[in-house]
Amino acid sequence: MEYLRITNWERWQSYRADRGQPPWIKIHRCVMRNPEWVSLTDAERGQLVAIWLLAADHDGDIPASESLIQKLCFMTDEPKINKFIELGFVEGELTPERRQDDANMTLQSRIEENRKDKKRKDKGRNFIPPVLDDVIFYFKEKGYSTEVAKRAFEYYSTADWKDSKGNKVRNWKQKMLAVWFKDENREKIDGIESFLRKHQGSG
Repeated sequence: MEYLRITNWERWQSYRADRGQPPWIKIHRCVMRNPEWVSLTDAERGQLVAIWLLAADHDGDIPASESLIQKLCFMTDEPKINKFIELGFVEGELTPERRQDDANMTLQSRIEENRKDKKRKDKGRNFIPPVLDDVIFYFKEKGYSTEVAKRAFEYYSTADWKDSKGNKVRNWKQKMLAVWFKDENREKIDGIESFLRKHQGSG
């Protein structure tokens, strides 16, 4: 574990070597004339005193983790360690740590992405290419010509059922609907049949 160091700990906390760590710390009155101390809020001063108490257990050292300091000092809010470092009360650098909610969000995102990947792969495995008769029947059912159906089938079957961008076709009917079902590909009706359809049921 990495540690931070309380600045000038040995100077302000002079303990007798033969008695070990005493059950108290010294807070010198001159701190009231310290501009950095005065610049702190009441809550920040309380945090700093709690940190000094924690440091007394390890001869001036504290963990380089805001979350761990918060737990060990029973703080309701995260301590302003970086501010204490900037003002010269603490020496060292915090260990980079990922917030728990961010870690959970990252884990959840990874689970969701894996689920989507699996779904995409499953779709790919479940795709069964149609035979030519299936394509012709679907085209004619929608009013499109047999010749166009054959061209579409040949186009995709030759490309192992991949589209122009190299993506695997997942739903061949949807692909035909989006790409091939255009007015110019509709089945041509000869003049007589067109006339009969137009005047069907009249007179």
